[in-house]
Parts: sequence; structure tokens; C-alpha cells
Amino acid sequence: LMVSIARSDANPRMREQAISALSRKPSPQVVTTLSRVIESDPDNQVKRRAVSALNQLPDGEGIPLLIQVVKTTPNPEVRKQAMSTLGQSRDPRAVAFFEEVLKK
Repeated sequence: LMVSIARSDANPRMREQAISALSRKPSPQVVTTLSRVIESDPDNQVKRRAVSALNQLPDGEGIPLLIQVVKTTPNPEVRKQAMSTLGQSRDPRAVAFFEEVLKK
């Protein structure tokens, strides 16, 4: 139910709340849902909530997708949120990514 709301509810606030709930119950389907929201949701605030949710997933499960968002998303606001979230994560993969970017 939460996945469906996060993907397609007409109300952006409902989508945001569903995303927050999903981040507390991680699964491969949750990561896929967050990825789809970041790619295709029409509301930037909803996309930003999905980016934040990636960082809340246990065991750094969302870090690879955050790095992918930074590398591939055309939306500068979402990319900035992903960079900020990565920086706050202190995950070794994020640190390595920043080192790679800075060396270029």
C-alpha cells in the first residue's frame, strides 16, 4: 500500500509521508520505489524526501543509489540534495566518491 501511495497518490504530501514510512521498512522494493520517485515524480519536494529516505536506510543500503543520483540526475535541486545527504552520511563509499570527484 505505501509503495502505491509513494508512486502515484495525487497528493504530494501523501507521497512524502509514504516515502518516510517506507524508509523505516527497507526492502529491495523500497529502494526501487525511491529510485522511481527520484526519477519521475513531478514534485521536487517529493523527490528530495526520497533522497533523504535513501540515507535513512540501514547499513548504508541507499548510498550507491545516492551516488548514482549525483552522477545522473538532470535536476540540480535533487542533485544538490543528494550531495548534501552523501556528505552527512560519512559512509566510506561517499568519501571515496567525493575524493574521486575532487581529483577530476
